[in-house]
Amino acid sequence: MRALCSAPPTSPSSGSSSSPQAFRGFHNTYALGEDPAKDSILEVAVLATDGNLVRQIPGPTLVLGLSLDAEKALSPELSHRLSENGLLDLAKKSQLTPTDAEKQVAEFLRQTVPERTTPLAGYSCYHERSFLLKRMPAVNEYLDYHNLDVSVIGMCCSRWGKTGAYTEGETRLRAAEDLQGHVNELARAKKTVFGL
Repeated sequence: MRALCSAPPTSPSSGSSSSPQAFRGFHNTYALGEDPAKDSILEVAVLATDGNLVRQIPGPTLVLGLSLDAEKALSPELSHRLSENGLLDLAKKSQLTPTDAEKQVAEFLRQTVPERTTPLAGYSCYHERSFLLKRMPAVNEYLDYHNLDVSVIGMCCSRWGKTGAYTEGETRLRAAEDLQGHVNELARAKKTVFGL
């Protein structure tokens, strides 16, 4: 699962590039499965940007603790992928709880973006939102209800004959790296798809 939350740490009155309408929220998380009712978040990263995706402010990147039972429940394929990128070993050593992770992400948002005016942005945002609702409700409540789903741009381009104008980023299954990739992908689309 991925998502992203962003905006500059400036007052809404400091100019159009930092007005509430321009704030973007980018938040990226990886969970142990697709069901927020039973699957837990393994890693989360947050990044703040201005509305033009020029100024970027990295937030916390957090690896949550993985219980022995949760590790045993991993599919062989997922276990292999998480071992390859080092996330599995980090999670087994981590003592960070979901509550502590939620507090750190929420605090970053409070210091960086205005409350209830910053949309959730990233990939498959509705799915991200479902995990936030269940696992990090304080983060979800701080954000605006709108989503900015980067993947929708690629879907529209493929259906409207503009595949050459859009390039998807690579997925590395690490929250911070993929999060930055989402921002870069949106910045490219801003130029090649929207001509801005």
